[in-house]
Amino acid sequence: AAGPRRGVALIDDAGPQTRADLLSAARRLASGAQTLWGVRPGARVGVACAAHRGFVTATAGLGLLGADAVLIPPDLPAAPLADLLAAQRVTALIHDGQVTDAPCPSLPWADLVAAAGAAPATTTDGAPVGGGGATRSRRGGRLVVLTSGTTGAPRGVIRRLSARTLLGPVSTHLRHVALRPGVPLMVAAPPHHGYGLTYLAAALGLGARVVLAARLDPAATWAALAEHGAGLLVALPTQLSRLCDQSGEPPASLRAVVTGAAPLSPELTARLLDRFGDRVFNLYGSTEAGWAAIATPADLRAVPGTVGRAPRGIALTVRGPAGAVLPPGQVGEVHVAGWAAPGNAVATGDLGRFDRAGRLTLVGRVDDMIISGGENVFPGAVRDMLAGHPRVRDAVVEPVADPEFGQLLRARVRLRDGSPAGVEAELRAWLRERLPPPQRPREILIEQHPCDEM
Repeated sequence: AAGPRRGVALIDDAGPQTRADLLSAARRLASGAQTLWGVRPGARVGVACAAHRGFVTATAGLGLLGADAVLIPPDLPAAPLADLLAAQRVTALIHDGQVTDAPCPSLPWADLVAAAGAAPATTTDGAPVGGGGATRSRRGGRLVVLTSGTTGAPRGVIRRLSARTLLGPVSTHLRHVALRPGVPLMVAAPPHHGYGLTYLAAALGLGARVVLAARLDPAATWAALAEHGAGLLVALPTQLSRLCDQSGEPPASLRAVVTGAAPLSPELTARLLDRFGDRVFNLYGSTEAGWAAIATPADLRAVPGTVGRAPRGIALTVRGPAGAVLPPGQVGEVHVAGWAAPGNAVATGDLGRFDRAGRLTLVGRVDDMIISGGENVFPGAVRDMLAGHPRVRDAVVEPVADPEFGQLLRARVRLRDGSPAGVEAELRAWLRERLPPPQRPREILIEQHPCDEM
């Protein structure tokens, strides 16, 4: 029988694809891109593909040519897409067929695969990689992951997912979670972000079968876990929240549920531990600094919502405005140094504090912090406190201008069920017992039904 490296590489909504077929498609795409566009080592090519084999084929094919793949959200509207392509110096664009008016040469990934062999390639930098004479570059291709900051244009952060850069995450996961050759892994997180991308690349490198599930609805995701015997699920907190609403027990094959890339509230932590048991892990990292911390089930039970401790090879610190390292209990900006951020520590823009056991808990963003009456207030901590109320399904906390205090907070709360009558008073009493006056919202707006803004 074929071993894990020679069998099925991935499963998407089109079915399974073997490693041999995936490599063949990548080689043919490389030939098509080289033949039609003249892609050379060092060229920047955009990839706006959703979570399916086309994403893997495009990024792998560009890597064979030594080109840099700029990972672009597949649903980006035309105007910001054009701005992004210009800012990132993209010379061509590979997509799913949804782009009709790009400011550079563009084709669906399947068309590039089909175009292989149309004309001989012109570069001679290496050995042939596919039909039509396309040649493999000695310069390894790189992945350009866009930052997800809330202000300004996204920046591109170059990632080369080599054995060296994956050593820290892979070795830690081999100790904690079911990241093993031959163990199916379901990636529900979008692969154009660093979180989903890292797991996708690590799994393919290890020979694990990958189920790409970012486009599945919660019911289909729940069914696919059992159908494919997934040992590890990688998903965003919002996706896991919806999975908790599905009926039935988690499949026996599921050994670990890993989340990250967005805040995990204490309330959702409790729901996940109740639903999945001691299989839940919370990861923390940033596009610039890479992966930085992991919280085990024991950490999450001790401190719900924590991102845990740094893995081997990572140094995590919390620093004050002057750069001084702060002791446990004090809030400051999180800095990361290690395998993906060698040399000086990288400021993440996240605010957090350590407990005395060395566990890191995030409380918000540096640019989210407000000063109310001279006091530092972190909306994220207030949101988490509101979300812990048994009648609250979700909450948004935002700053509003105030002539006396400078800024105050306003909360919008979505209820689980029942009448909103009397809930505002309940919430104010709840917060009065748990938060000092500057952190309590001036306004609490009750929204009984889901709304698009939340």
